[in-house]
Amino acid sequence: MKIFFVLGYGVPKDIMIDENYNRYLGFVFNKIFDEARGQSAYVGFCGGHTDCFPPYKRTEAGEMKKLFVHLAHRSFVRKETKNWHYIKEERSVCRLENFLYAYEYVKKENIKKLEITFFCEYTRRKRAKELIKRIFEGYKVNLESVDFDLSLNRYLDEEFIEKKEKRQVAWSIRALKDKKELKKFIQNHKDKLVFFREHDYINNPHVVKKWWNKNDILN
Repeated sequence: MKIFFVLGYGVPKDIMIDENYNRYLGFVFNKIFDEARGQSAYVGFCGGHTDCFPPYKRTEAGEMKKLFVHLAHRSFVRKETKNWHYIKEERSVCRLENFLYAYEYVKKENIKKLEITFFCEYTRRKRAKELIKRIFEGYKVNLESVDFDLSLNRYLDEEFIEKKEKRQVAWSIRALKDKKELKKFIQNHKDKLVFFREHDYINNPHVVKKWWNKNDILN
């Protein structure tokens, strides 16, 4: 059986017209369409309550599913997609949790001959690859990194992005080995979300770099 996990990246104001998410999920849809043609497939959307638009009720998974199902219900693809099943993982607030909850689902279902594919954003590909290697040991997992982002964050200084990603990998590895570190790691991401909301992340994308410099990379 084929299962595909789509990692979320925030909650846009309107995902149906959001250019980044339409590029991302368009690529994902086409890839799954080709890989699962003539078969049933499970598509898992990963991401919790990271909405930065009041009243902060929406989830990454819920919004992604909405757009994806719209793509799947088009008349000229419906014959192939009618046997697709959708999963929403809405508890996570960080990338590490995405993988841990996906692993929890895979273990619970105990499916034999399972083919797993993850989709992630391009600049986070090294982090995703490292976490997959450590969490999904013994499973065959494919990783598709998609360079869909045309926002400011995609064009941040290359050295900064590399440093940020290495920092996240190192802390993620510690968190996998120590429950106290895991709790601190998750809380750090919850604090980041509060910071984004308080500093108008929607209209001020520079908040991203400001957070990492003050609260993660330099600590």
